[in-house]
Amino acid sequence: MARRGYVARHRQGMRLTLARVALPFLIAGGAGLAPGAALAAPAGPVNILATPQTITFPALPDTPWNGTAPVPAATSDSNLPVTYSSLNTGVCTIAGSAITLVAMGTCTIAADQAGDGAYDPASQETRSFEVTQKTQAITFAGPGNTQLSQTPALSATADSALTVDFASTTPSTCTVSGTTLTPVTVGSCTVTADQAGDTDWAAAPQVSRTFQITKNAQTITPNTPGTTAITAGTVNLTATASSGLTVAYTAVTPSVCTLADSTLTLVAGGTCTVDADQAGNATFAAAPQVAISFSVTKEAQSITFADPADTTLDASPVALTAGATSTLPVTFTSGSPSVCTVSVASVTLLTAGTCLIHADQAGNGHWAAATRTDQSFAVAKGAQTVTFTQPADRALDAAPLTVAPTATSGLTVTLASTTTGVCTVSAFTITAVAAGTCTVEAGQAGNADWNAATTVSRSFTVTKGAQAITFTAPSGKVLADSPVTVSATASSGLAVTFSSKTADVCTVSGTTVTLVKTGTCTLTASQPGDADWNAAAAVDRGFTVAGNGQTITFGALTDKALDTGTVAVSATASSTLPVVFTSATPLVCTVSGTTVTLVRTGTCTVSADQAGDADYAAAPQVQRSFTVTTGSQTVTFATIADRTFDAAPLTVAPTASSGLTVALTSATPAVCTVAGRTVTAVAAGTCTVNADQAGNTDWNAATTVARSFEITKGAQAITFTPPASTALSDGPVTVAATAGSGLTVAFTSTTTDVCTVSGTSVTLVKVGTCGLSAAQAGNANWTAATPVARQFSVIQDPVPVTVPADGPPAGDGTLGNSNGSTAVPGGTVTLSGSGYKANTTITLVVYSTPVELGTTTTDSGGAFSVTVPLPASLASGTHTLVAAGLAPDNTLRYLSVPVAVASEDLAVTGAATGALGVIGAWAVVIGAVLRLLGGRRTWLRSVYRPRHAA
Repeated sequence: MARRGYVARHRQGMRLTLARVALPFLIAGGAGLAPGAALAAPAGPVNILATPQTITFPALPDTPWNGTAPVPAATSDSNLPVTYSSLNTGVCTIAGSAITLVAMGTCTIAADQAGDGAYDPASQETRSFEVTQKTQAITFAGPGNTQLSQTPALSATADSALTVDFASTTPSTCTVSGTTLTPVTVGSCTVTADQAGDTDWAAAPQVSRTFQITKNAQTITPNTPGTTAITAGTVNLTATASSGLTVAYTAVTPSVCTLADSTLTLVAGGTCTVDADQAGNATFAAAPQVAISFSVTKEAQSITFADPADTTLDASPVALTAGATSTLPVTFTSGSPSVCTVSVASVTLLTAGTCLIHADQAGNGHWAAATRTDQSFAVAKGAQTVTFTQPADRALDAAPLTVAPTATSGLTVTLASTTTGVCTVSAFTITAVAAGTCTVEAGQAGNADWNAATTVSRSFTVTKGAQAITFTAPSGKVLADSPVTVSATASSGLAVTFSSKTADVCTVSGTTVTLVKTGTCTLTASQPGDADWNAAAAVDRGFTVAGNGQTITFGALTDKALDTGTVAVSATASSTLPVVFTSATPLVCTVSGTTVTLVRTGTCTVSADQAGDADYAAAPQVQRSFTVTTGSQTVTFATIADRTFDAAPLTVAPTASSGLTVALTSATPAVCTVAGRTVTAVAAGTCTVNADQAGNTDWNAATTVARSFEITKGAQAITFTPPASTALSDGPVTVAATAGSGLTVAFTSTTTDVCTVSGTSVTLVKVGTCGLSAAQAGNANWTAATPVARQFSVIQDPVPVTVPADGPPAGDGTLGNSNGSTAVPGGTVTLSGSGYKANTTITLVVYSTPVELGTTTTDSGGAFSVTVPLPASLASGTHTLVAAGLAPDNTLRYLSVPVAVASEDLAVTGAATGALGVIGAWAVVIGAVLRLLGGRRTWLRSVYRPRHAA
């Protein structure tokens, strides 16, 4: 159709602008047109073809009639809007995209897109969903906890307004009839509420409510007693419970009242309280506890108090007597504590005056307090005496004497000396002033409460005193200090005199000492005593009289490094006497003669001394100090010879000139390691060990010294124990060998026709000698080991152990029989043999007609010894005992021995025995001949040997 100015849509969304032309032209949708390209006018008519479109319409979910309708969400790939319509308006209608649900049924919605100038109409798409019954919910609060006696009505509603039905899921606890709940027993009751629905409404979800069926409540009505005197004795309780059940009582105040069943016994005054309880039963819950209280009054009492007689103060203490009608003890207190005090029933008198005493009885739980009763009595002045202990005689130099006289009144005693020329008194202290008789009087004048005491006199002798001299010796002197004044004192205060015991060194005149020559001056100090003092012990004191003084010249010392080792010192004395050197700092340096040895860093102090002689006093000490600085040290480490890898670890001993410990480390840990001073090889190669000394506060670190040596390959040897002889069918055999290096050993067969080897498994090919070679090729650390050859026998497989039925086999030796050459039927014989395979079974048989006697097993040496019984039916005559088994090479081995059998009642003596011996010997010979002539015979039996038996 002819159009002007239209815009066409390309299938791929490209826009083409159509030129305005007067003639129609054809536009066929296709590829290759550039956007906005102008088309040349065609020569003939033009047709415009529209693009097809499709609708995508997601499914719609089923919805309850009273639910929210789904919203359709169809789209077209043209992006043009989709319109909707209902295909069954009796069930649902739609306006725009809003669906309205009208009734239950199938709702079908159609989606359409009518197209436009560029797109064809879309094919209609429909979607259906079910409009189902309306949903409903139940509101059910439940009745709450319910007592057994209650029958509450149940109530619930459904939002459909339909009637709700109730049921009990716990009929043993509760039942439901209509809307009435009936409790059955105590417990959890569960009630369900249901609404089954109708044509329009679906069944509602069940609602369940669980609550408790509880016991019935009860209360207690008390019967409270009024105030009751304790003399009433008992009170009966009569409380009741609304349930009609018996009330139980508990005494809360057993100190006031006690309880027996419902009877209270009053035991003290106060408030009696009892708890009343009813514990309930299967129907009734426990009642709330009720407290019953009432007052219990006490019984009255009175006091009888005897009046004490008047007394004097010195008559203390005074006893009191009183009693109460309750028979309870009476207590006493003083009403005049300044005159008297009371302790229990005893009065202590303090002063003269009137003593007032109160008597009380406070009562107890049963008795009320008694009315106080008072009594008083007069206390007159007391008589007193003085007690004064006789002092012992004393020396004049004794310390003053303190005495302690007392008066029975407790008043202070006064002292006075009647011999003041010999002794004086101050308070209670007696001081001796001269030798003689000292007399002291003690008195007490009395007061308002006490009469004066009789004076007491005491005398004692003061003897002469001992005295001592205090004499401090003068300090050392030189001759030029003469003369010297001395002094000393005597403890008596008397004058001290001096004398010289070394008149050649010093002399004395009065207190002046004249120095005569050098030496020790010894002086004696004396005091001869007088009428009051004994002579003092003489005291000697000495002091040194020295010669002339001298000085030391000692030059300064320069600082030294510790590695200097020693330093020479020199000094002179003005006396020209030799100077002696010592170290004042021995931790830093020591001195011997004039040589100072350096010990460590620090300050070294050297002392110079000159002790003097007969003419010269010791010179003042002179000290010189210098600093010892850190020393340099070197390490000495001997060269190490080359070693093999298999050599034992090497112990080395490097030293440092400082004497400090040298530390060793390996510079080649892949070749060798170092632990302490032990070097251990870990691989062949060049091992380099470094020796270091890090120094300390005294020494600088030393220069590292390295020592290298070669570790060559180690020699190794193989240990290879061959297998024991093995039967051909017991292969393969596992072999094992070790190399001293720990490396794996390889095996090869040198007799491949007899055995072959794979790894450590040897396969046996045939009987013969299997030769094996064990080799270890070595590695970077180990040289190849010398191959070790070993061999073992491959023996034939064991044959069945058999014994012939027609006569004893040719023996390989004689069977041992410890019973001798004779036996009796039914007796036993002890047989032994050797040369068999170890741990193999031996079959023991008796001939002529072969009968098996038993079996045994050889020991590890292939020997056996066994006792076996002979058949009771064994005929008299000569028989052969045979032991059959395997030899070590798995061939058959037979040992045999003849035995003469006689019946038990036959005497084997004299000529008869000889005849039997001859007959037996001939039987053995004949049997042997028959055996040689007969060749192989029929075998009686064979014994199966397991394939791999030893």
